[in-house]
Amino acid sequence: MTPGQYAAHRGQDLKSIKQAVAEGRIDATPDGQIADPAEADRQWAERTRPRSGGPGNGNGHDADPTLAEATRRRTMASIVDLEAEVEALRGDDYGGRLTTTTMAGWGSLRPT
Repeated sequence: MTPGQYAAHRGQDLKSIKQAVAEGRIDATPDGQIADPAEADRQWAERTRPRSGGPGNGNGHDADPTLAEATRRRTMASIVDLEAEVEALRGDDYGGRLTTTTMAGWGSLRPT
């Protein structure tokens, strides 16, 4: 069975099947054919993580983000939190007790 036929059999796209073969999640013959579709189905079930956060069977690569992607997500969440905090501080003049001079001197940005 060709990878394209196996993709149709599984209801997956060809790219996912080729990637699974390349990564060793599905065994293929030296010429790239799927010799035993039933065995390949078993291997797929055992060796491929389901996609998280959405419908579909997925190819298993969205389940765990890379370290760089996880770091980017954490950083973006921190930025959103900090921007909200800055907006709250800009709107709060501590009951009129902050002056322009006080605000200009970052070291003394405290209520008087």
